[in-house]
Amino acid sequence: MLPSSQKVSRSLFKPIMLKGRRYASTSFNAIFFDSNQAGKPKFSVVVPKKVEKSAVRRNYMKRAVYSSVRGLLKGVRPGVACIIFMKKKVERADFKGLNDEVSVFLKKTLSIL
Repeated sequence: MLPSSQKVSRSLFKPIMLKGRRYASTSFNAIFFDSNQAGKPKFSVVVPKKVEKSAVRRNYMKRAVYSSVRGLLKGVRPGVACIIFMKKKVERADFKGLNDEVSVFLKKTLSIL
């Protein structure tokens, strides 16, 4: 898990949704916003009820993505905020593949930003 200081706050959520750049992957969509301000990079993961009905499974999916994001935080420049929306295509047993996909996707996307 990420500390709350590195998660997107409610006050930042709306500006990111309106002004952020959108990218898509097979398992998730991501919205990136570069505020050009000093501060820690921030990430959030959203798993809708349409994707997974069980709260336990939704939290498990979030923790899986947060663990892969945590390893990449040192390479992210300050001021970047990202919201990751999970899609329904994620299989229950495929979290190892999900971690790999998130890592590759974020490395590629963050090099563009």
